[in-house]
Amino acid sequence: MTKKKVGVLLSVLAVIIIVALLATILVFVLKPKAPESDGSFEITIMFMDKESNVLYSKNVAVNGGFLEAALTKLDDSCDKISLNVGDSAFGVFVNSFTVDGTSYGTAEGEWVVFYTDDEENYNTEWGSVTLDGKYYASAVEGISSLPVKEGKTYIFTVI
Repeated sequence: MTKKKVGVLLSVLAVIIIVALLATILVFVLKPKAPESDGSFEITIMFMDKESNVLYSKNVAVNGGFLEAALTKLDDSCDKISLNVGDSAFGVFVNSFTVDGTSYGTAEGEWVVFYTDDEENYNTEWGSVTLDGKYYASAVEGISSLPVKEGKTYIFTVI
């Protein structure tokens, strides 16, 4: 290989490394900050099957923050619930969940989705569910960046 080709190859490699470093820094800088709260409040976390049957519902005390922390708290404190989460470039997501020994979101073509009644953080175009006459729409953020709000409900189900 000639010196010119080696120089071009090293230049391209240097640009790739710089772009990767800048992208990584940008992800950390743009990561949303947890909303602060003046005190503890409750949210409701529910799990449903495909037929909209409530499998489990729990009021969880939180001090603000994001839904991921509330789910972690629930997962750590409850033997009835187990979460299988994954990480992506967009944040943490729920791959599947288990309620009383039955797993949901593990079948071929089955996906875990979640809905909320927080109108500031849902999108009616991405799907919805109505439960006991109350409307819940698809959350616009993932669990690691969706801020929890007092009195709101977060429903996980499979489609």
